[in-house]
Amino acid sequence: MAPFIERISNWSCIVALVLCAAMHLTTFLAPLAAIWILIPFFLVALAITCDRSIRRRLPSIEPVTGVGWLQIALLAYAVGTFIYFYQTTGGATGVGVRDGQYVSLYKSKVLRVISEEDFRRFPSLWTRVMSAWIAMMAVAGLRKFQAVVRLSQRPSHPRDWSVGKRP
Repeated sequence: MAPFIERISNWSCIVALVLCAAMHLTTFLAPLAAIWILIPFFLVALAITCDRSIRRRLPSIEPVTGVGWLQIALLAYAVGTFIYFYQTTGGATGVGVRDGQYVSLYKSKVLRVISEEDFRRFPSLWTRVMSAWIAMMAVAGLRKFQAVVRLSQRPSHPRDWSVGKRP
């Protein structure tokens, strides 16, 4: 049962990563409703649930590999998109229409009046930020899966290792 659960975890991370990349690129071209981000979110949640059900322990310190560098790069990009979002929206948590004007809101408090273009762009900006964060989490799930595969291929006892070769 564990190999099947590992495959589910791996494929849900891959599909979430592809969906996040597609959504992220779409936000640059056209408006995209923020509700679509729930699909990759639940896929990553499924991967985490599968990993927890196996309950395999990973080494506390793993060397940074190619996937690890991708995860670090995506984390930096996600932080950058969040900063851009915050600067662009002025810290708004939502948008709305009050007294016939488009406004940006922070916890139902009006921050400022915005243009119709900014009003329509807000969900896409939010989706862009969340897709970057979820993509980074999906890569982290893939990295964890690769570490589990490396551990399962490792000999069970250090005496079984070939001389001079460390896994």
